Amino acid sequence: MRGVRNACWLVLLAACLLWVFTGEVGVFYLYSWTWAWPETKGVVSGDPLLKVLILSDPHIQCSFAQYEPWLFRRDADGYLQSSYSLLMSTLKPQMVIVLGDIFAEGYKASLQEWRDYLQCKDTVFPVSDGVQFVVLPGDNDIGGEGSDVMKQEVISRYTSQFGPMNDVIKHGGITLIKLNTVCHIRSRNMNSIESQAKLQLDTFLQQYSKNTSLQQEPKATILLSHVPLNELPNYALRDEIVQTLRPHYVFSGHVHHSDHQLHSPGNQHRGSPVEEFTVPTCSYRMGQMYMGVGAATVGNDGTVTYRVLWLPQRFPFLISYIILGSFLLSIILCMMLRRKMLKLVSIHS
Repeated sequence: MRGVRNACWLVLLAACLLWVFTGEVGVFYLYSWTWAWPETKGVVSGDPLLKVLILSDPHIQCSFAQYEPWLFRRDADGYLQSSYSLLMSTLKPQMVIVLGDIFAEGYKASLQEWRDYLQCKDTVFPVSDGVQFVVLPGDNDIGGEGSDVMKQEVISRYTSQFGPMNDVIKHGGITLIKLNTVCHIRSRNMNSIESQAKLQLDTFLQQYSKNTSLQQEPKATILLSHVPLNELPNYALRDEIVQTLRPHYVFSGHVHHSDHQLHSPGNQHRGSPVEEFTVPTCSYRMGQMYMGVGAATVGNDGTVTYRVLWLPQRFPFLISYIILGSFLLSIILCMMLRRKMLKLVSIHS
């Protein structure tokens, strides 16, 4: 009887370990079988000009969010780290773009907490040799949404680490434009720093329109924005951005789900619509059931092909861990209670 009971315990333990292994390791490799670059259009010969992995709203937790248990924060960052590591080894992109909100609460972190965030970033998203790593500002990084106001010291340390918030990046015949649209999330009750950020954006747009070297038609112009253009406070601003920068494609984040929009380029420019791809969040902590990353290839003629690479669901496994742990704990408590009762019966007999 004891041997049968021990065998049952071993089977139960093996099943539990197998399920945990599936949730922590196996499911990532199962999903990786579906990850592939989209078929590149317009390639005359050779490989695509550029292969880009696009992440949105990772919200790295690190040790700053003290109101949450350490295990929850560590699991959220571990999920990001496992996904990113396998994506990089599977796809081997030439460039990685983070469309803002790389940190959960960078806008209010102290100097030491900011340093901790940077160390966590290097652990969660290590940069491989030869891979360009581009980061956009998000409202959780620098403030700008709701009651989270921008501060000069936060802006300064962010730009010191990740470069200008409005910038032009050249890669072969491709032009990528970083744009700080976070400063337009709040349209009223702005402080002086937020007003200055808006002025910097306006100045950038004016300088871009006057710079003849930037006006030379590239094979592809790609606009990078944390906030989707349709989420900006007014259509006039959206139209100004599109008509001034004349992008062929736009990549954005912020809203945590996948979307696709078409924008008119304006009467003064080419008639083809501007495609905007909103990339879903790659962190389950945003409360989304479906997480993913963007994969984009740029062909020899400048045509961008895009698809979402979906990541494993996390909540079903976390719920199953709670149920499984509660079940095992109840069995252990019942066995302890049974032994205690048997001991009492033997004493009284």
